Amino acid sequence: MASNRDFYRPTLTALEVIDEINNDLDNDEEDLNEGNESYDDEEGGDIFTNLMREAIDQSLDLDLSPSDLEDGLDFDLQDSHRSSSPIDVVDLQNNAERQRGRGLQRGVGRGRGRGERPNLIEHWDEAAPEAPNNIEFRGRPGLSVDTSDFTPAQYLELFFNEDLFNNLRIQTNLYASQYIDAQPNLPPHSRVQSWTETDNAEMKKFLGLILLTGIVKMPSYEKYWSNNKNLIYHHPIFGAVTTRNRFQLLLRFLHFHDNENMLEVERGQPGYDRLYKIRPILDHLFEKFQEIYTPRRDICVDESLLLWKGRLIFRQYLPLKRARFGIKNFLCCESDGGIKGSGGYCSRFRIYTGKEDPALEVQNVIPDDAQHLSMSEQMVVYLILPFLDQGYTTYMDNWYSSLRLYLYLLSKNTLACGTVRVDRGIPQQLREAAPAPNTSVALCGDHKIVATKFHSTKIVHLLSTAHGHEEQTVPNRHRREEIVKPSSIIIYNHNMS
Repeated sequence: MASNRDFYRPTLTALEVIDEINNDLDNDEEDLNEGNESYDDEEGGDIFTNLMREAIDQSLDLDLSPSDLEDGLDFDLQDSHRSSSPIDVVDLQNNAERQRGRGLQRGVGRGRGRGERPNLIEHWDEAAPEAPNNIEFRGRPGLSVDTSDFTPAQYLELFFNEDLFNNLRIQTNLYASQYIDAQPNLPPHSRVQSWTETDNAEMKKFLGLILLTGIVKMPSYEKYWSNNKNLIYHHPIFGAVTTRNRFQLLLRFLHFHDNENMLEVERGQPGYDRLYKIRPILDHLFEKFQEIYTPRRDICVDESLLLWKGRLIFRQYLPLKRARFGIKNFLCCESDGGIKGSGGYCSRFRIYTGKEDPALEVQNVIPDDAQHLSMSEQMVVYLILPFLDQGYTTYMDNWYSSLRLYLYLLSKNTLACGTVRVDRGIPQQLREAAPAPNTSVALCGDHKIVATKFHSTKIVHLLSTAHGHEEQTVPNRHRREEIVKPSSIIIYNHNMS
């Protein structure tokens, strides 16, 4: 039996570690190529080994902080729950497989290594205070309808119109009929025996009570119909609108889509829609959000979490969000642009339904010249699609940002600004720069795009095609002193808040 010391090796330098990984990768490729004439790294390559090799290689060239190294690995920290516990190797391999085509593996197309990435910018020079691009804004922001003297109910009816309530009535009555026909032996005392078809007016009252239950909290629906006037549960408005039994019947049979058409595509097969049952109302609101209001020049792409603690296969856990548990949405919203009391209107959205979320809908809608972009980059193009070629400025965080995406948007007369991960287009000379605390350095690439490195509490990298490198003095939130910040970062914070 080998002694314990046989399992110990001298400490290796970083270069020796890279050589070891290279040798292991070569051996792996020889084994995989045996009997296979056309081996393609995109199909069967060791993504985990490539990822680790490039991460170590990158850490040699840079003076990285732990947060920068985290960015360099380019894992989706939200999907990995941002855990601070040690990462298991198997989990890391699985995560690397899930990230095929993203981060260090992205090039011109998905899954290609960093060495194949084209040189998108020829020259980087010192950035000037002026913005590198001046694109005229040709959008027509504002409401598409005259809302003078509108009541709150009329504002609601802009989105929840008669078409929606017609569908709601038809599908609810249809499902109730299907349920009763499938249950010929219902007991005489069953509440279902008293069912009668509903109409649009009743469905509006029902929706109003549903909205009211979100304001007036009770432990159960039955409590809303309590007749004891001496209890805090007593709320006569519910009983005045409808009976408890009728409300519960409507709640039981509430439907938006015909169940009999649901399994046209088998579960787990391409094209299966996990949101089938609510697809009509999602499509309706998706159209209405864009039809009724057009945002001002500054828009942002971000994600939100709709609180949901029930059982759901695509429920997400994001510890940094306020809700933490819920349904993740990708949103395109109007930014406030520094105007107090404005912004926040959602123009376009897409609900994330898990890693099997069909991407065909996005890829079939975006332009052909955007097909080479990664999934996160394509999501940006999808969300801001109606605003391309109109001079809009889009703000986003580092999950979406990349040099390639910003140059693509610039070719569509659309400006962009956002934080960016160090491996997504930050030039080498800026990576090596070491600004003192509360100072920044910036470079301009081909007179098109400005890359900024700002040393705040941590190192922040930012790309912008809309702003130059101008600095301004602002008060420190935590200390009674003033600090100097790049204007692009201040504007970014305003528009992403």
